[in-house]
Amino acid sequence: METNLHKIAPAGDEVAGLLIGTFLFSGLTESEAREALSHTSPRTVCFAAGDVIVAAGDRFSAIGIVAEGEITIARGGEHRQVLHRTL
Repeated sequence: METNLHKIAPAGDEVAGLLIGTFLFSGLTESEAREALSHTSPRTVCFAAGDVIVAAGDRFSAIGIVAEGEITIARGGEHRQVLHRTL
C-alpha cells in the first residue's frame, strides 16, 4: 500500500500553537515549548478520506498529531481489515 500525500507544508505559528497545547508539552512554559520546537521541523500534512497514512512494514520515524478530522487504525489488507481504533 502506498501513502497518498496531498499537501505537505512547513508548520506555521498556528500549528506550533496547537502543538504546544498537547500533552507532549505539558509541564513546559510556552517559551520553553517554542524553544523545543525551534530545534525541529514540524510540518502540516493533509490527507483525503480513505488515504493510507502508514502501512504495516513502512518505516516511520515521526510523531503524528491529528489536528482535524479522524483516523482509523486497522490491520489487514485492502479487502479485509480489522478495526482497532478510531481517533
